[in-house]
Amino acid sequence: MIPVVLLDAALEEMFSGSDFYEAREKGLGDEFIDAIEYTRRLLSEYPHLGGKTKRGARRFVMARFPYSLIYRVHADLIVVVAIKHHAQEEDYWLGRL
Repeated sequence: MIPVVLLDAALEEMFSGSDFYEAREKGLGDEFIDAIEYTRRLLSEYPHLGGKTKRGARRFVMARFPYSLIYRVHADLIVVVAIKHHAQEEDYWLGRL
């Protein structure tokens, strides 16, 4: 298993999404974070699960929420550069690579 870390910007996106869902329904924000944590564990075991995208990054589409984790696989680490809502501008995260 490879460690999966989130850039600060991705961490902010996770908490922002959680706050949004929690405001809509009590407990839904925690479910959003749980879904991201599940995805992190999955990517830790299967780093190349997400499809290839620009500049060597990969994209894993979450099942329940309209988000994708954008990440890069390194030899000993996976770095999540964005937790992207599907309505956001497509390549806003490129500067984080």
